[in-house]
Amino acid sequence: MQTYATNGGPGCLPPAPSRLHDAMGRLGVEPPGRPQPRWRGALGAVSVLTAAVAFVAVVAWGGGLVLRVSPAATPSGASRGTPGPSAATSPTASPGLATEDPRPSGPIVPWIDQSALTAPSPTPAAIPAGTPTCLPGELTASAGWQGGGGQMIGWLNVKNVRAHPCVIHGSPRLVELRSGKTTVKPIAYHGESSDGSGNTSAVAGPVLLEPGGAAGAYLWWSNWCGTTTPVVTSLVVTLPSGGTPMDARPTSPGPGMGSVPRCDAPTAASTLTAYAFTPVAPEEPAPSPQPASAALSVPSSVAAGADLVYFVTLKNLGAQAAPLDPCPTYSEGLVVGGVALKLPGAAYLLLNCAVIGPALGSGSFVQLEMRLAIPANAVPGPAVLHWDLDPGGTLDTSSASPQANLTIVAPSSSTAVTPSPRVLLALRGSGSQSSGPFAASGTSVTLAYTYDCSGAGSSGRLHATLLDRNGVAITIFGGSARSGGDTAPEYISNTAPPYHVEVSTDCAWSITVTGRP
Repeated sequence: MQTYATNGGPGCLPPAPSRLHDAMGRLGVEPPGRPQPRWRGALGAVSVLTAAVAFVAVVAWGGGLVLRVSPAATPSGASRGTPGPSAATSPTASPGLATEDPRPSGPIVPWIDQSALTAPSPTPAAIPAGTPTCLPGELTASAGWQGGGGQMIGWLNVKNVRAHPCVIHGSPRLVELRSGKTTVKPIAYHGESSDGSGNTSAVAGPVLLEPGGAAGAYLWWSNWCGTTTPVVTSLVVTLPSGGTPMDARPTSPGPGMGSVPRCDAPTAASTLTAYAFTPVAPEEPAPSPQPASAALSVPSSVAAGADLVYFVTLKNLGAQAAPLDPCPTYSEGLVVGGVALKLPGAAYLLLNCAVIGPALGSGSFVQLEMRLAIPANAVPGPAVLHWDLDPGGTLDTSSASPQANLTIVAPSSSTAVTPSPRVLLALRGSGSQSSGPFAASGTSVTLAYTYDCSGAGSSGRLHATLLDRNGVAITIFGGSARSGGDTAPEYISNTAPPYHVEVSTDCAWSITVTGRP
C-alpha cells in the first residue's frame, strides 16, 4: 500500500497528513525536552523492522508530548504485584524458558492493553516588545528521524545558548541533507507555516526562547528513489530569518539519521517538509538508569492468529531504586524461520505501573504478564520471541537481550475461528470528507481504495488516514498518479476503537474496510 505524505508542486507527492502531530505520536516521534523512554535502537523502531527482528516499537523523544499513565493509588502488599523480595532471594537472569505452563509462581502483575497518554506542548510565552530575532550564532541545533509508513518522520530542535532571550518565528527557510561534506540531491524542500498539529489553516506564532530555552519543528522526508543510499550525517538549516546556515547534528539519545524513505513514485521528487517552530518543554534531569535483567517464560507453542500469553521477570540489578514515573515502555519482536514477522503497528505499550507501584527497589523484581497478538498469516515453525524495555527510562535491560524460543503452529480445526469478513465501512465520493465511526475487532482489517483524478486538474491526488478513537493515525494511504488504488491488511492491535477515515483530495474515490465487527 502506498503511504505518501509530503507537499510540492506538480509531480510531487500528496501533502503531509492532516493529523501529523498524532501520526508522529503513534510512531513515537516526539519533541526533545523532558527525558522520557527513548528510541528502541540507533536506527529507530521501524529500521529495526527491516533488520533481524520486528519490534512493536514503543518510543518517545521526550519533551513537548509527555508519556503519562492516569494517576492511581499506590498499591500495597505483594499480592498487588509490588516489588518483590530482596536480591538475595530474587531470581537471576537466565535465557528464556519455554514450557507447557509458563506461568511462574508468586504474584503476577496483570497485562494491560494500555497506550500512553500525551500531554499538550507548552503554551507559547508572551513576547516582550523589542525582543530580538534569534541569530544562527545564538543557537545550537540537533535533529533525527524514524521510519514510519515508508517515510522518515522526525524533529529539528534549536536551543538558545546565549544569555539573553530571542524570538524564532516560522519554518526554516531551507533544510539540506548532508553526507559528510556532500549535499544529498535531488531533494525538493518545502516549509510549512503550520506546526503540524492538524489545523493546516492555522499559522504558528512566534516562539520566545529564554536563555537555555528550546523550540522544535517536525520534519517529513519522503520518496527517495536515488540510485544510491546516502548516509545522512547532518542537516544544514537556514533559520526563518535567514543568516548563515547552521549544522544540526543527530539528536542523542535518538534515532540518528541513518535511514532513507522508500521509493514510492520514481518520477516524482523526493521531498523534505519542515513545519513551523513551536515551544519545547524545559528539560528536567533524568534519574540515572539502573541495570536490570529480564527473564522470559513462554509457552512451548502458540497458534497463528492467537494471543501469545507469556511472562517476564523484571529485576532491578542496580544500587538505587528505579522511579516508574513516567511509566516505562517496552518492545516486542518475533522472528519465525529467521524472518521477522510484520507485527501490529507501533504503539505506546506501557507496563502496568499502577499495580507495580511508584518505583522498583534495588534488588527487587516483579513478574509481568504479557500478551502479543500473533498474525494469522504467520508461517508455522520455530520462532524466537524478543522483549526489551525501551532505552532512556530508569531501568536498562540493554545488556540482557531477553529472548526465548517457541514454535508457531497452525490453528486446529477445533479452535480455529475464521468468521467471514464483513464490510465495516463503504464510502464513495469526491473531495475531502470524514467518515462516521465504525467498529472492528481482531488484529487487522483489510483496507481497499480507488481514486480517479482525471477531473481534478494538476493538483489531483488522494491522501487519506485511518484513525482510532483518540485521533491517532494507524495508517496513511493514497497516491499521486492520475488514478489508482490498492488493497492491503492494516493491523489494529493496541489501538482504540471505534475508527474513522479522513480523506483529503480533489479526486473521486472509494474506500472499503472489511474485517470482524
